[in-house]
Amino acid sequence: MDPNLKQRIIEEAYRLFITKGMKQTSFCDVAVAVHKSKGAVIHYFPSKKKLIDAVVRMRFFPDSQISCECILWLTRIGMSF
Repeated sequence: MDPNLKQRIIEEAYRLFITKGMKQTSFCDVAVAVHKSKGAVIHYFPSKKKLIDAVVRMRFFPDSQISCECILWLTRIGMSF
């Protein structure tokens, strides 16, 4: 078992979201990038929304304990982080 797999999935998903776009990036794309099966990716992130949330949290709010939904809501009402 790869102890860094979850982190590698998040990093590769971010790279793919930047290069291909979030809508065009599939679980299969991420699996190929980390040299694992689609099932291995889904084990850590059962939905694309959860994967996107993890990418946003890691890349933009690494020290935050609040949810991505809360952060998005707070930025809509004018708060900055």
